[in-house]
Amino acid sequence: MRKKLEKASKNLDAASEKLAEASKKLDTTSAEWDTARRQLADPTNGLAALHREVVQSRQKILDAIQGEVTGLGAENGELRRHQDEMLADLGEMKDEIRAVRLELTQAPQQSSPTGSDPAGTDLTNSSEGVTPPGSAGSDDRKEEHVDDAVTEPVEEGSPDSRSHREQELKDRIEAAYQGAAAPTRQASDAPDAAPRPSGPPAATDGGDQAGKAEVAHGVLLLKAAGVASAELVLHRDTWEFLMSLAVGQPHFRTPPAVEDVEHGRVKTALSGRSLIAVLIALWETRTNASPLQADWALATTAYLRMASHLSPVTGSGITIRIVLDDGIEHTPPATDGQDGSGGPA
Repeated sequence: MRKKLEKASKNLDAASEKLAEASKKLDTTSAEWDTARRQLADPTNGLAALHREVVQSRQKILDAIQGEVTGLGAENGELRRHQDEMLADLGEMKDEIRAVRLELTQAPQQSSPTGSDPAGTDLTNSSEGVTPPGSAGSDDRKEEHVDDAVTEPVEEGSPDSRSHREQELKDRIEAAYQGAAAPTRQASDAPDAAPRPSGPPAATDGGDQAGKAEVAHGVLLLKAAGVASAELVLHRDTWEFLMSLAVGQPHFRTPPAVEDVEHGRVKTALSGRSLIAVLIALWETRTNASPLQADWALATTAYLRMASHLSPVTGSGITIRIVLDDGIEHTPPATDGQDGSGGPA
């Protein structure tokens, strides 16, 4: 019995030693935790300091990005200004070249004396019944010659010629927009207009087609000017392309909201003013871009699609909805006063 008690006492002493050792380890661990807690709570080296460093670094990165973006925007604006100046200079050079060509073509005609044939024979006295010089008939002929000189054709490319052509184009556009034939402008109705060239007209089929296209484009702009809001549904990539073209137009305004819809498309609303800017940008791109290139294909498709939706507009309160989503199946919207153009165009 005594041996059992001694053995139990030894076991109890060993357990006490182990408990004391575990208590020491626990005290050491607790001290380490207290040290770590104090280090984390330290305002100079703890979590608060780390948070401040992260916030400061983030602000520095944002400031650097904003500075770079501002600089790039200024450089882009400067490049656009230089480009506009170069285009203006190029237009002036083209006008000067056309004027020089016209002068060169008219020089042989002006070099020959009036009233004589190429062989030098005086035609004013060779025909029968011609009134001799000094008579009343001769004075009348001189007055007719002066009138002919006054109505001499104006050089192509001159300011008067361009002003007359622009006014004539405006008249044709307004007449087409109102559904009437273009009015004929007489010299007495437009005293400031340049006289028209004498002789048969030199208009070609290509010129007629170009004139009709300009009239159709002008009518489209007038119809867009009367639109309060046009809904546009298209792929995000196509929208970014339209934005890149129209952002250089002075009348374009970025829409306040662009809503994401299914299949990667977006839906937004453009005012009539912004719609005019988009149409002008597309017209210029499809005119100046090289054929069989992406810019020409995108601009031509978007322009024709918008024209097909704007052409039927008569100002009767129809909602304009332009959709560019070929190949996507969807249910047409309910006909609640819309123009029925909600399906794929």
